[in-house]
Amino acid sequence: MKIYDEIEKYTFKNDKKIALIQGEQKVSYGRLKKETDSLAEELKRNFYPSEILKYEVKDNISGIIFLLAASKAGLKTVLADESLPRDYFKEVINKGTINKKENIFLGVLSSGSTGNPKLIWRTHESWCKAFPVQSDCFKLGEEDSLFLAGSLIYSANLNSALHMLNLGGTVVFSSSKFPKTWVAELKRNNVSAIFMVPANYRILLKTIGERISGVRVLISAGEKMDLKTFMNLIHIFEDPFFFEYYGAAEMGHISWADKEDFVKKPLSVGKAFPGVDINIDNSRIWVKSPYAALGFEGESTIKDLGHVDEEGYLFLEGREGNIINKGGIKIVPGDLEKIIKEIPEVEDVVVLGKENFLRGQTVISFILKEKISDLNESEIKNYLRKKVPKGAIPQRILFLNDFPRNKSGKIDFKLLKNMI
Repeated sequence: MKIYDEIEKYTFKNDKKIALIQGEQKVSYGRLKKETDSLAEELKRNFYPSEILKYEVKDNISGIIFLLAASKAGLKTVLADESLPRDYFKEVINKGTINKKENIFLGVLSSGSTGNPKLIWRTHESWCKAFPVQSDCFKLGEEDSLFLAGSLIYSANLNSALHMLNLGGTVVFSSSKFPKTWVAELKRNNVSAIFMVPANYRILLKTIGERISGVRVLISAGEKMDLKTFMNLIHIFEDPFFFEYYGAAEMGHISWADKEDFVKKPLSVGKAFPGVDINIDNSRIWVKSPYAALGFEGESTIKDLGHVDEEGYLFLEGREGNIINKGGIKIVPGDLEKIIKEIPEVEDVVVLGKENFLRGQTVISFILKEKISDLNESEIKNYLRKKVPKGAIPQRILFLNDFPRNKSGKIDFKLLKNMI
């Protein structure tokens, strides 16, 4: 079973239907098949099956065509940022180990929590198995047009794009990083579903000046969705289906929540994704999944911490190693962030620890506040004095216009730490 074969079986017979859109460029399924087949033959002539191909993604449509062609040719591809140095890429490749199974098609570069890239190998089956489950959970079908903001380097975007092609739907890639163009593209392309990280949803909401009809499904992942953004989305898009999932490049989808789950347990990331088993051992989350990457097929962990309540809802508590130790006082950043977010004028917050020779670690909070707010450091500390022990109150509070972000829209914690 190959990604290309699955997509061809269901969709490439529908030649005239539009498969991919980015800006003014539109690619039908017929053209997609023709260009994919042609490139696959070229790749077979020029590369051995044992070679690993680095493809620098300049635009998402060419990235999809290359990946499908490599899949058909039986080659392994790593999609990379064009700014990634060649020697650095070789170093990452040499550190990784490749299982000799012939069904590997994709290497995902993931920085995890350390900021040091690692290579995660994906098999065709690990994603193909998930596609029908994603369709059922997220209520997506071949009639849908899915809008994606950002690069295919973000594996969740790539998974979403291949899933839609597997369904025979249409994938609409954003043509710009500016949200004003997103709004126009949503309307022009009759988009019925959107997948974004919460940060991009918040950016989009700042741009939309009116309610938008026609978008019936919103999907969020990458970080926890906040209640305020959720409520605004439900209003602006006229009560759509809403889904949030928690996952990882190593594991695929781990848990998911629909709109009712989110309203009931807004701090949870939902219940186990169908087919996935979640166990908690000493606060560490262990996952057994049929959608896992190579090396993670059995019960595995990415060292996220959390707990499952009596109704089966999973709550995240941060990542092992990210717990702040301030002179023996253990502080969970996620818990402190939730309390700070209760302040109405706070738009978003990140709490980090900075090494301190005398005190172990210093607690630093980075806060995005509402533009009209005159919220200051003393007000935040006064609020926290009523909510948390004295030792958990941040020693430094920094206000930012925005967090540094990587190409997937996630917060770049490595750059944020460098700002301290």
